[in-house]
Amino acid sequence: MSHGTAATETTATDPATADLLAQWWPVARLGEGLEALARHSGLSAGAALPLGAPPADADDPASEARRWIDWAGRQLGLEVVAIDAPVPGLPALLRGAAPVVLPYADARGLGFFLLLGCRGGRARLLGPDLQARRCPLETLRASLCQHLAAPLLPEVEALL
Repeated sequence: MSHGTAATETTATDPATADLLAQWWPVARLGEGLEALARHSGLSAGAALPLGAPPADADDPASEARRWIDWAGRQLGLEVVAIDAPVPGLPALLRGAAPVVLPYADARGLGFFLLLGCRGGRARLLGPDLQARRCPLETLRASLCQHLAAPLLPEVEALL
């Protein structure tokens, strides 16, 4: 299982993005999500005790979540590997690294997408209703990268 980082706004301007954002897991349910991701991926039957969630009052929620995911992976008997990918390499990472925990922060706060896999240009995500749903891989990639492009938009628009 691996994890990365992203941040963006919650607004969805198209149905595919709205469907993607409906698959977002809040930090408070991360333990449940990790157990479900491991189960759906055939990697683990679950932890001996409920995993709970990372501490909500951490000074650096993203760093605390990474530490907590490492701990939770050990409880599930899984190896957790943190992966950073350059923007051009993200589609290949998403296609080949599943299962993956994808941090995603927006107006709701820090949360996660749980990627089960990809096939045929579509990502398969485990939603908070514990159902697997497909979305365009490009929609997931664009959402994960939006926070990187947002600061550059004023400069790009000024050039146009």
